[in-house]
Amino acid sequence: MSTTTASASASSSTSSTSKYPPLDYSLVKCYSDGGSFFDNFNFFTGSDPTHGFVEFVDERTAYTANLAYEQNGVAVIASDSTNFAPSGRKSVRLESKDFYDEVLIIADFAHLPSAACGTWPAFWTANLGNWPNGGEIDIIEGVNLDTVNHVALHTSAGCTVSDGDQTSSLDTTNCDVYADGNAGCGGFASSSTSYGDAFNEVGGGVYAMDWRAGGIRVWSFTRDNIPEDILAGNPTTADWPVPDFDFTGPDSNIPSHFYSHQIIFDLTYILSTLVISVRWS
Repeated sequence: MSTTTASASASSSTSSTSKYPPLDYSLVKCYSDGGSFFDNFNFFTGSDPTHGFVEFVDERTAYTANLAYEQNGVAVIASDSTNFAPSGRKSVRLESKDFYDEVLIIADFAHLPSAACGTWPAFWTANLGNWPNGGEIDIIEGVNLDTVNHVALHTSAGCTVSDGDQTSSLDTTNCDVYADGNAGCGGFASSSTSYGDAFNEVGGGVYAMDWRAGGIRVWSFTRDNIPEDILAGNPTTADWPVPDFDFTGPDSNIPSHFYSHQIIFDLTYILSTLVISVRWS
């Protein structure tokens, strides 16, 4: 996997009055440039805050056990495929050392975990120090036998979103974690290639999340459909297709509910009759 972040505070490159005008983004960080991808992250080792059946390991253990490594320029995280700890499988949770506000994040994945009983991988951002007040954005998430991606927002009270211009549908619109057992607001992607085996069979691809005051959008692009401006290293979102999700609306109150986010990758599990290993790359 590789991750790029770009500032969303640049001036508009168009006179458009849309809440999502094309922007002249400036590159903040490319996590795959120079050094190790993992140098940019802390390895979380406490009890799983999401209450998964897992034991997160430190950096040295992850390297020694081959749960975190780089191969041919690709960063890989994995979970233990053979041994169980009393609290679950040994696995990895990465939390970025950097914090972001109103940002465009682009991540390239060669491989996502397959849908399988007990698995719960996620790629997300959150204000970990002030959750849920600072918000959470789940960009990639699959639980158990999900075969398409689930995207969601989680906040404190006062954030209710509406369907924007998007290809998928929202199953829930109240993002308040206390309103419905932390369901948040979100839904399942309409694209059959947005997650798991179907995503892998087409060669993987790119996920992008554009967070602005007017709304939060998420795209998934298969390898053959990555926008030219991303490939050129100069993303603008100007000519991108309709996103998978557009969380927006007059009651979304994005600026007051989302701030100071870290980027998180984790492989956790839910307690189930069958638990098997998964791998990101």
